[in-house]
Amino acid sequence: MNLKEQLRLLNEEDALSDQCDELIDHMLHHIGSTDAELRDELIYGTFARLIRGGHLENYQLQRMLKTCLDDNHLFYHLSESSGDAVFTRSFSSLVICLLLDQDHQAHFLTKQEIQEITDKSIRYVKEEKDTRGYVEEKGWAHSIAHGADLLASIVEHPSFELTRSEDILLCIQNALFKGTVYTDDEDERLIVIIERLLKKGLEEAVLENWIASLFHHLHIRWEQEARSLAAYRLKTSVMNFARTLYFRLRFYGKGEDAQKQIEQQINHWYNKKA
Repeated sequence: MNLKEQLRLLNEEDALSDQCDELIDHMLHHIGSTDAELRDELIYGTFARLIRGGHLENYQLQRMLKTCLDDNHLFYHLSESSGDAVFTRSFSSLVICLLLDQDHQAHFLTKQEIQEITDKSIRYVKEEKDTRGYVEEKGWAHSIAHGADLLASIVEHPSFELTRSEDILLCIQNALFKGTVYTDDEDERLIVIIERLLKKGLEEAVLENWIASLFHHLHIRWEQEARSLAAYRLKTSVMNFARTLYFRLRFYGKGEDAQKQIEQQINHWYNKKA
């Protein structure tokens, strides 16, 4: 019986395998399959059921984490901007999200391990070059959205320290400056990180200053690249993100000064001559 058939049977019978370690290894090996049903519904879905349902021992969770963070998973062919390796990276990040969320109850991660996850996740999102959302015939790659989910899970974790906020915010800026105009919910997923930072106690003045810095770097690139196509796309990326952030802040009644900063910046760019 192949993996797809085995996972379908497990889902149909609502059962768990007696050989869980072997099953986990097999799923991790195929986590980046280009078969969307196997990757999204069966492998990720089974991981979610195993982890969220508390069906795994701590040693199994630890082993999964170590594997997902290695060079053959989260950092697999990280220098590539196309190809199929992105599925392995992107879905490894989602499994790490599951593990971080489960640690709220299971407490199997040490403070040092949380630090390692944070460092590697920030590096991954910064260095990811494949920004595709949906890939025809292969399904969702969604590396930036899943990377944003990973950073949001890190911020949500009880052990997250606000001293890492600057690193996280710089990571969001980096995601916006990858030369892509996002169309598949990436903006919203990045903004969830900011919402969780504010919940954790991020000072609104820090957010306001970061927004000003974001537009300052946009201005520098705009001038350096002589209003090229790349510069126009960067402008669109930042403006779309800023508009979405503005309305999310307004909806939650947060960051009045940050909202004003966004208003000023958008007004400036609307009135700026091409």
